[in-house]
Amino acid sequence: MAPTDTTEDMSLTILSLAEPLLAADDSADRLTKSSLGAELDHYKDLFSKLRFSYVEQVTKERFLKAIVADPPHLVDAAENARLEQHLAQAKAALKAKKEHTNQKVQELQDLGTRLAQCTHSSYTASHSTLTLIKAHELIHLQTFQLHALPADIQNLDITIANLKAAQETPSSHPMLNLPLQPTNSLLAEKLSDLARLDREIAELQSTLPDKKRRVASLQADLEPIESRKRSAITQAKDAQKKRGQHVLAQDLDERGKWLKSVDTGLRLMLQV
Repeated sequence: MAPTDTTEDMSLTILSLAEPLLAADDSADRLTKSSLGAELDHYKDLFSKLRFSYVEQVTKERFLKAIVADPPHLVDAAENARLEQHLAQAKAALKAKKEHTNQKVQELQDLGTRLAQCTHSSYTASHSTLTLIKAHELIHLQTFQLHALPADIQNLDITIANLKAAQETPSSHPMLNLPLQPTNSLLAEKLSDLARLDREIAELQSTLPDKKRRVASLQADLEPIESRKRSAITQAKDAQKKRGQHVLAQDLDERGKWLKSVDTGLRLMLQV
């Protein structure tokens, strides 16, 4: 149970020491040289504390394991001497690596300083060059515009002369000979009429579906009337035809009676 508790205490200690590192913000102030130096010192102190805490906790854990082991693990003087020698070698190697790392860090710092100076110089030179190029392009453009200006003026003079000549020739249409103000008034009037016509067309188009439905309804009502009309016409034609046949029969009957009376009269006169 003792080693487990020791491990949990070590984890809690490491996490508590690492909280400033985990909770550090990324503000713009940390990008300055002084803030970076202060942050580097803070991290060095933090990792030093972490290393000391780790060594302390590991030592306690090993000591407790050696005590509670069955049988207990005892270390003699020879093994201590061997461990001391190994520790001295490890410290020497670590010191050499630290010196090498510090040398590399110093070289990187010097290189960063030189790069910053070169970048600033390059930016200043490029900015000046870009300004000169823009000024040269502007001068070239203005020179081109000045060279093209006489030709543009001549073209404008020709256009003005043509417009004046066209204006002096009266048109047969009276509206084309109006001055500017009456022309604008007439144009405004025509535009107003056009807008009014557009509104009327829109209103008629809005009422068109209702009128279509009304026409369809009237057509539906008209179909029975048309059917009755056709039936009445057919009946009238039949009646007229029958009436004609009846009149013809009456005419033949009357003509027969007349012929019979004439025949009787002639027979009486001739005594035949």
